[in-house]
Amino acid sequence: LLRLLTVAAVELHSPSSFFADRNYFPNTKNADLPISREALTYVERIKSGDSTLDRYLPFWIAAVVDRYLLFILPIALILLPLLGRSPLLYRAYMRNKVTRWYKIVHRIELRLDNVQHTEIEAAVAELENVDQKIAHELTVANAYMPYVYDLRTHIRYVIEQAEKRKAGRVGQTSNATTLSEELSGG
Repeated sequence: LLRLLTVAAVELHSPSSFFADRNYFPNTKNADLPISREALTYVERIKSGDSTLDRYLPFWIAAVVDRYLLFILPIALILLPLLGRSPLLYRAYMRNKVTRWYKIVHRIELRLDNVQHTEIEAAVAELENVDQKIAHELTVANAYMPYVYDLRTHIRYVIEQAEKRKAGRVGQTSNATTLSEELSGG
C-alpha cells in the first residue's frame, strides 16, 4: 500500500507547473513529522524511476536491501562459492540426488499390493524404466556410486517381488481351476 500511494503521489505531483519545477513535489522540506531516511531514499528512487526491487519486495525489505546492497553483494559473492564447496552441503546434495528416486520406487511398490496381473506387468515396466533412467541420467561423484548401485539393487528386488506375486497369482488361479474341476467331477 505504501508503494502504491508513493507512486501515485509522485505521478500526480511530479510534473512541472507554473509555480514549481518538475519533481519538486512531493517534497519533505516542510514536513511536521520526522521522515525516515529509507522513506526519503524511496521517494527519490521512485522519482528517478529506478525501483526494480520495489516491484518484487515490500517497501521495508526493498529499502534495507537497497541501502545495504554494497555490503550484501560482496559478502554473497564470497559466501556462495564457499557454501558450494562445503562438504556437508555437497554430501547432502549428492545423497538427495539418489534418495529422491526412492520415493518413486516406494510409490510403485505400494501400488503393487492390490493390483491385477496386467497392472503388475505395467508396474514392472515402470520400474525397469526408472532403473534405465538412473543408469543413464543420474550423475554423481564416484564416492557416491555405491548409493546408486544400492538403489538399483533395491529396484531389482522390488521387480523380483512383483514377478513372484505375478507368478503366485497365476499359480493360484491354475490351482483354483483344477480344484474346481475335481470337485465338479470333471
